[in-house]
Amino acid sequence: MVVSRWRPVAGHEADFEALGSQARTRMRLVDGVDMIEAFKSGGEVVVVAGYSDADAYRRIVEDEKGPFATIASEVGIEQAGEWLSSERGQTLG
Repeated sequence: MVVSRWRPVAGHEADFEALGSQARTRMRLVDGVDMIEAFKSGGEVVVVAGYSDADAYRRIVEDEKGPFATIASEVGIEQAGEWLSSERGQTLG
């Protein structure tokens, strides 16, 4: 599971929400993505994503040409928001 924090660019909050929704919709279609949701927390957006296993995470997120990088680039999410941090780990069940 991965929990990421993002900050919308000032004045582009609505754009960031719309682009984030598009990105999450596309990510849900990627084999190995079990779930992905987002919520607002203060002035930030927190994204929670679950992957089928560590190999799926590496293939989807860590590969510079993988699905996450492709979707983020095509949607343009980083033009409307700044990635702040991520925490990841194995769920305890």
